[in-house]
Amino acid sequence: MKEFKIKDITEEVLQHYINRLHNERKLAPATIRTAFGIVAEVLKKASRKGAFDLAILVDVNLPPENRISKVWSESNVQAFLNARNRIVSLTRYFIGMVLSVITGMRMGEVLGLRWSDIDFEKGYLTIRQTLAKVDDEGNYGLVPEVKTAAGFRTVHLPKFFIEYLIEHKKMIQREKEILGEDYIDYDLVVCTKHGKWVHPNNYRRAFTRLIAQLELPKIPPKNLRHTHATYLISIGISPKIVQERLGHAHIKTTLGTYSHVLPSMQAELVGKLDDLIEKV
Repeated sequence: MKEFKIKDITEEVLQHYINRLHNERKLAPATIRTAFGIVAEVLKKASRKGAFDLAILVDVNLPPENRISKVWSESNVQAFLNARNRIVSLTRYFIGMVLSVITGMRMGEVLGLRWSDIDFEKGYLTIRQTLAKVDDEGNYGLVPEVKTAAGFRTVHLPKFFIEYLIEHKKMIQREKEILGEDYIDYDLVVCTKHGKWVHPNNYRRAFTRLIAQLELPKIPPKNLRHTHATYLISIGISPKIVQERLGHAHIKTTLGTYSHVLPSMQAELVGKLDDLIEKV
């Protein structure tokens, strides 16, 4: 890869670099991902000084590591959503986990969601803030922006979840009244009992404990997002709609990530064409 000034590095430049490592140098996918990770860290530091647009990194296509993200089946999701009827001391973070599986929101977007971002009457939320690392030491904080311009989006919610949100908000209000001035009000939907944002590690631990209790297949919280997208594509929802719902800047990202779902859909399509001919 030839030398470039930071300001001249585009998505096309980075993609060409990845393609050369993969197609010409024949490096293993894991090695390429490691190399790109190093480049990305340098560019992230440059972005803090305003010298680089971090959004460029998001949609660079990396070679797959010959594995597909493990997702839950429809019955798994149903069992998970039924946890409120099965677990007595259910984690207070459950509402965020449900949000991920029914919207495909990223964990940082879920943990940064505010009540003011939700329109209860119209039944949707707008993603305007995320919980993310804010320095080189790995500290987290609320960032009033999202991963990409496409990440700033409106997501419609099913009726059952709107009702769940109303119920959850009443619990938050009771906690505010009990703690009074000791409550730290960030206006967050998913928060500690004192109102503070939830550290991702604590959120992950709560999720791991819960799915163990429910005896569900072990997946990381981020795969709730993949579960949502895979389900939508499998039932015939347009990839364009899935792209918009997930906040991908380009549809090629959506198609590349969930291409493994498409062959079964093609088989179903052929069956429908056969049915059409039989009716002629």
